Parts: sequence; C-alpha cells; structure tokens
Amino acid sequence: MEIQWPLIFFTLLSTLAGGLFAGQGILVLMGKGRPIHFPALVVEVAAIAIGGFSAFLHLQHWERIFNGFGQLRSGITHELVGLAIFAVSIVIFFLVFRRAKGKEALPKWLGVFALIIGLFVIYVTAASYDMSARPAWHTPLLYVYYYATGFVLGAAGLWFLSGITKAEDTYVGLAKATAIGGLVSLVAVVVYGFVIANTQYSDVGLYFFDPTDSTAPHPDQNAVTASILTGGNALLFWAGSVFLGSVVAGVLGLFSWLRAKEPVGNPWSLAAIALVSALGGGVFFRVVFYIVGATIWPFFTQ
Repeated sequence: MEIQWPLIFFTLLSTLAGGLFAGQGILVLMGKGRPIHFPALVVEVAAIAIGGFSAFLHLQHWERIFNGFGQLRSGITHELVGLAIFAVSIVIFFLVFRRAKGKEALPKWLGVFALIIGLFVIYVTAASYDMSARPAWHTPLLYVYYYATGFVLGAAGLWFLSGITKAEDTYVGLAKATAIGGLVSLVAVVVYGFVIANTQYSDVGLYFFDPTDSTAPHPDQNAVTASILTGGNALLFWAGSVFLGSVVAGVLGLFSWLRAKEPVGNPWSLAAIALVSALGGGVFFRVVFYIVGATIWPFFTQ
C-alpha cells in the first residue's frame, strides 16, 4: 500500500472534529465558553465534509462502494455510520444551543452527550486501521495515539476559537489543556514509535515470491519499521511527528498558560501556531504510519 493522502486527511480531520466536539462537551459541563460553540460547530461540519470528500477521492470507482455498505462489518461502513451519527449530533447540539437564549446555561446532559459522541468518532476513525494483517497497526496503542492527538487537536482548536471570539473565561484554561495535550501526545507518539520500531514479524507467514518480480528478494520488514527511529525515516518521525506535532503545541500552550491570566495582544496567534503545528504533526505521523505498513503486503497472519 502506498501513502494514501486522501485517507491521511480524512482521519486527521475526523480526529480534529471529534476532539473539538468532546472539548465542547467538557466546556458545557463546566458552564464556560458559550461564544466558542457556534464557530466550533461550523469547523466540525467543514472538517467532516472535507474529510468525507477526501475519503471518496481514495476510491477509483466511488460509485461501487455503495454495494459495500451492505456489509456491516466493513470499516468503511463503520466510518459512514459514525459520520452520520456525528452529523445528527451536531444538529442536536446546535438546536439545543439556539434554544438556550442569552446567557442561559446549556443543559449538562448536552455536555455528556457531546463528550461521548466526540470520543466515539475518534474510536471509529482509529478502528478502521486496526488490521491484524498489518502488525504495526494491530495494537491498542493505535487507539491511544488517536485519542492523544484528538486531545491536543481539540484543545488547540478550541483555544484558537477562544482567542478569536474573545472568550476570556476559557482562554487560559484551554492554553493549559493544550499544554497537557501536547505532553500526552508526545508520550503516546514516542511510545508507539518505539513499539513499531521493535515489532517483530517472525510470527507471520509470507508469500514465496513477489508476484510482480519473482526474482526480487524478500523485504526486511524489521529494517523498515526500525528506520523510523534511527534510519531514513527518523526525520519524519522525530522532527515531524514528535517535535512539530506535540512539542510545539505543548510549549506554546504552557507559555500562554504561565504568561498571563488573560489574553494579551493577539490572543489567537499562538493558538493558531499550536493548531497548525499539531495538524502538521498529524500528517507526518500518518505518513510514517503508511511507510511502516506499506511493505507488509507480502506478509499475512497465520
């Protein structure tokens, strides 16, 4: 499998949307951030629309995929159902939000509802790539990674919206959440990277030859996975996934958290950098994700 750019953007934007919605749920439970909710819903709709379109670009004959939706165990069916549930949930949130006029507090059940749906969307996105045929992907750390990056993306996204809307009651708290999210993401990415690099493939079978080149040597998959730490793919992992995707966002959040009790100057500027860096790091890690899985195709689980 080559690097699938449409799926990279689909999973990244779905994780962003799920993280934002879950974060909205927490804000509702805290009774804060009312100005953030409407723009956050707009961003979520745009994210799942662009992400869904990207997923269709992955298909050479997209019209044929409708035949596959009848298979309820299919990953793409799960993604479709998950996004449909998410879309309905956004509408429900919007209607309840509109009914609560003025400064009236939003109901607590809505916060619990948004939190559960946001976590559900991230789970469905990750589950489609939990494939036993690809050992580097088939691990609980896949879900840990998605939730960790959903944390930092959601926190950074809401922090940015807090600065844009001048929601001062949440600005510092969301900067703190971004700092913590960056740390959580850092740990998850590094641990997952070390697990991938040390994954052994002696317990899987392999085809006797490459069907496209019968004289080609068998690929050394262990060398491919190890390359993300010290080999040819180390720059993608350490500079892109770790530093850009986790460290930058975390440090910026920590700086804003400790600098002032309320936004100073352009309150959205640092948050924007944190969000863009977290998104960029998500792209880099997904590229690495496909690299370590791309040459596993000669292998299959016994």
